[in-house]
Amino acid sequence: MSPFPRPARAEATRRRELRFTETRYDLTAMFKLIPTVRGGAANSPPLFNRYASVEEAREATKALIHENARVTRVMIVDASEGSKFVEWIERS
Repeated sequence: MSPFPRPARAEATRRRELRFTETRYDLTAMFKLIPTVRGGAANSPPLFNRYASVEEAREATKALIHENARVTRVMIVDASEGSKFVEWIERS
C-alpha cells in the first residue's frame, strides 16, 4: 500500500475495472464456416456460430447453401488449430 492516499477518482476507476472478468472460450474442438459468395457478402446466422464437430458444420453448410443462392461453396476450418483448413463443400 502506498503511503500517499489515492485520489477518489482513481480509486473509483480501479473498483470499476475489478468488476470485469476475462471471458474464456473452449477452443479444443471448434469449427467455423467461411463462405465464397457470388456478388457480395453473406450475412447469415450459421456463419457466426461455432460448431463442436465437423458433422455439425457440414449440416450447417448444407442449410446455408440451401437458404442463400449466392453462396457457391463453403470452407470448414478448425478454429482450435489457428484456422486450419478441413474441407470445401461446393454447391451441386
